[in-house]
Amino acid sequence: MTLKTLITGVFASIALTTVAQVKTGLENVTTVSLRNAGAIKKQNDIRGYYFFYESDKIDRNTREYTLQVLDENLNAAKPTKLTLDKKTALLESATNESSVCFMFLNQETESIDYSIYNGAGKLAFTYSVPVDKKSKAYFLQSLATGETGGGKLAVADTNCYISVIPVRDGKNFTYLINGLLSNKRKKWTYSPGDEERKSSCNYIGATDSVAFFSILKIEKLMSGKGHTSLLGLNLFTGAKQFEISMEESKYKFWPTSANRIDGNQMVLMGAYYGRDDHAARDNSLGYGFWIVDSKGKIQKEYYNSWATDVAKYLKTDEKGRLEDVGNLHTHKMVATADGGYLVVTEGFKKVVDGGKIALTVLTQSYTGVTSVKTTDMVLMKFDHQFNIQWAGIYDKFSSRFSIPADFIKPPMLGYIVAATGGFDYEFTQVNDDKSSIIVGYTDYERGKDFKGLTFHSIKYENGEFNTDKINMKSDATWMRILPAKTGFVMIYEYFKKQKKLDYRLEKMN
Repeated sequence: MTLKTLITGVFASIALTTVAQVKTGLENVTTVSLRNAGAIKKQNDIRGYYFFYESDKIDRNTREYTLQVLDENLNAAKPTKLTLDKKTALLESATNESSVCFMFLNQETESIDYSIYNGAGKLAFTYSVPVDKKSKAYFLQSLATGETGGGKLAVADTNCYISVIPVRDGKNFTYLINGLLSNKRKKWTYSPGDEERKSSCNYIGATDSVAFFSILKIEKLMSGKGHTSLLGLNLFTGAKQFEISMEESKYKFWPTSANRIDGNQMVLMGAYYGRDDHAARDNSLGYGFWIVDSKGKIQKEYYNSWATDVAKYLKTDEKGRLEDVGNLHTHKMVATADGGYLVVTEGFKKVVDGGKIALTVLTQSYTGVTSVKTTDMVLMKFDHQFNIQWAGIYDKFSSRFSIPADFIKPPMLGYIVAATGGFDYEFTQVNDDKSSIIVGYTDYERGKDFKGLTFHSIKYENGEFNTDKINMKSDATWMRILPAKTGFVMIYEYFKKQKKLDYRLEKMN
């Protein structure tokens, strides 16, 4: 079976009667990481999975890689083999309904290389973007985390991938945005103006024609002065459609999540701030929701403050901190069948790290003395007018995440923890009619009855919340969970010594 047969079969949703609960796997998996696998979706349905891993050493300069695609029942077809220079590393991967896109760092040519494989199993499109030494060092450091390559590769449309590349140039930092079309040999690149020498960009969603990006511009790194804006680019040409300041309204607004209302409108969700506050430094006032059209025109604004609105359901102070939970980082916002929205967040706190204090004393040099502790999951339900209706805290064991957090304020710190894989949140899965929403996260339990990794699911259906748990104690080097067909999750485990990767479907209640 060729890749063409497999991919077209998966995307055509050929029904298979196999329930396939038996553990199976891949052999000769020399090197694989969390960024080398993902779920194949058509709208909200899981249609399969893909794995991309190093499988052989051809010679001192060349490595063999394998692309393996599975259907929703974990039935595999004949794998596709390809060879790459040993100095080429996979940064990220993503899939839309008809193709798979890989993003590589080519250290030999000092470039970012993209490869799109189409439904015919052929390499449909490639192109390269040069990177300087500082940007190259940034990507190598990101690769060392084992979580992400830092390129923010996303699926914006059934035929378009979006990649935001951080650019480092001396003391300046900025970005490039690349759009790659998978249905035709075409790409576009957007570069901000020269005046934006200290800016960051986050892709937050798209209508049927415009991609939306949240932009943060900083005048000086330690000045505390910065500006936020919303950038809109044509999804298929990269032409700038608009850039509107997020500071010209009643409050400053920093959107971090979005949901398409219809073909031409988006609801943006994020934290809002006082007019004299700085989004990367100061504590937010609460959650804001803006409805914006494809021309960048703000249709409506809604706000829920920590002090009055959210405090009715959660014990928060004026800075948005929850008792025993700390600050909140927003992972996802999804629409519900009743016209409302479910917001998925996770708590985190700054904590003093005794080990770092000891190191500072021993070396007589200051390297930072604080780390981050992730805490509980917090879900909030809003109605169609964006009034908070309900909020719930789901307890989990806290875990330490070691990053230098001394001089980073909570709003920015949450994004850094998320980008480097420090949170326990895994995914949110929604069925097509939005009647069932499942939020998945992991926890490392330390109780009397069980000690080890567990997977938890929170299911929202018919206005009610239910939970389930799977104990995941294993001898594997590491393991991960992906969303699966209704009623299941897909678990895969990597055994480094045996050079194998096992995967299975696990039924949820």
